[in-house]
Amino acid sequence: MSKKKESRKLVMVEWVDCHTAGGSKWKDIEDIKETCQPLNIISVGFLIAKKNGMTQVLPHVYSNKQADDIRIQGQGEFVIPNSAIKKITILRPSGGGLVMAKKKEKPAKGKKKGAYGQK
Repeated sequence: MSKKKESRKLVMVEWVDCHTAGGSKWKDIEDIKETCQPLNIISVGFLIAKKNGMTQVLPHVYSNKQADDIRIQGQGEFVIPNSAIKKITILRPSGGGLVMAKKKEKPAKGKKKGAYGQK
C-alpha cells in the first residue's frame, strides 16, 4: 500500500489529566480534600487529528522507505479531550534539539479559559 508523504506538526501539549489520589485505604475527609489538586501534564508528539472535541497525538513514528513505497507507522497514540488542553505549542527542529516555534496553535474551539477554570 503506497502512501504519499505527509507532513505532521510536532507539538507540545499542556493539559490537565484526571487521577486517583487516595489509593484504596480509608481516610478522614479533611485529608482527602488535600489531594484535590490538578495533575498538569506535558506531552510531545505529532499532531494527528483534531476532531469531535478531541486532539490526537502520536509520540512514536517509524518510517520504512522502500523505493517509491513509503510506509509510516505509529505507536502509543493518545487522545486528549479539548476541554482538558491548556495550550498547544508547535515545535520546530533546531541544530541542537527542538525549539518552540513563534506561532502557537489556538486554544481548543469554544474555550475561553484553560481547563478547570485555569488561566
